[in-house]
Amino acid sequence: MDALLWAWVQPKGTFLLAHIGWWFLAWWAVLWLFVWKFAKPILRRLHKIMRYFRHIHLPFPRLVNLLKIRFDYQHLSGLPLTLAATVFLAVALLLTGVVEDVVEQDFIVQFDHWIAASMVEAHTESVVSVFHTITLLGTPAIIVPLWMIALILLSVLGNRYWAFPLFISFIGSISMATLGKYGFARPRPMEALFVIHSPSFPSAHSTLAMSFYAVCFYLWWRRTTGWNGQVLIAFTGMSFVLLLSGSRIIIGVHYVSDVLAGLLLGSLWFIIAISLYEWMNLKHYIQFRSDQ
Repeated sequence: MDALLWAWVQPKGTFLLAHIGWWFLAWWAVLWLFVWKFAKPILRRLHKIMRYFRHIHLPFPRLVNLLKIRFDYQHLSGLPLTLAATVFLAVALLLTGVVEDVVEQDFIVQFDHWIAASMVEAHTESVVSVFHTITLLGTPAIIVPLWMIALILLSVLGNRYWAFPLFISFIGSISMATLGKYGFARPRPMEALFVIHSPSFPSAHSTLAMSFYAVCFYLWWRRTTGWNGQVLIAFTGMSFVLLLSGSRIIIGVHYVSDVLAGLLLGSLWFIIAISLYEWMNLKHYIQFRSDQ
C-alpha cells in the first residue's frame, strides 16, 4: 500500500512543491472569500434549523432529548462541549497515528526525507532570510518574554483568572513537547541550514504556535465584535501559525511529521485552554475591570 501511495505522490508532489507558494495563496484567498461572504448566512440558517428541531415532537423522546442537549448551542455544556470533545478526540487520534507511523518507519518517514531533500532547491538567500526571521518568533529568547508580557497584560486588563488558560496551555504543551523530543530522540534532518543540538520530534515551534500564539489570537477574537473583524483576526492567526510552523520545514531543521505532530500536540492544549477560558467566562471569573 505504501509503495502504491508513494508511486502516486512523488510525480504529482514534485509539481505541487514547485508551485506551493502560489497554490497556498490561491486556496487561502478562496477560503477567506468563502468565510467572509458565505459563512455567516450559512451559520444563521443552521441556527434556524436547530431552533426548529428544538420545538418539534419526534419518536424516541429520550434519544431526541439527549441529542437536543448535546446540540444546544445556547449553553456551554451543549454544542460547544460536544464540538470540543469531538475535535479533541479526533486530534488525539491523529497525533497517535503520526507517532505510530514515525516509530514504525512507515510512509510518512519516506515522505519526510523526500520533502527535506526537495526543500534544498528552495534555499535561496531571500527565502532563507525571510523564513529565518519568522522562525525566530518561536525561539525561547523571544517567546518566553512574550508569554510573560501576555500574562501580565491579561492580569492587568481583567483579573488573575484571565492569564490562567494561557499559563496552563504554555506550560503543559512545552513540557509534553520536551518529553517527546528526548523520549523519541529523533535526529534533525541532514539538510538543516542551522546546527541545532536538541532532538527533532515533535517541533516545539509548531507546538507553541498553537498553544501560545493561537490562544492569544483566540482571546483577541473572543473580545472582538463584528463579523469582519473576527474573520480578519481568525485568518491572521491561522496564517501566522502556518508560517511559523512551515518555516521549520523550509529552513530544513524539521521534518514534515515533526511539524504535524507539534501542531496536533499544540492543538490539544489549545482546546484545553479555550475550554477553560469559556468555562471561567461562564462562571464570571473572567471579565474586564470596567465590568467589575
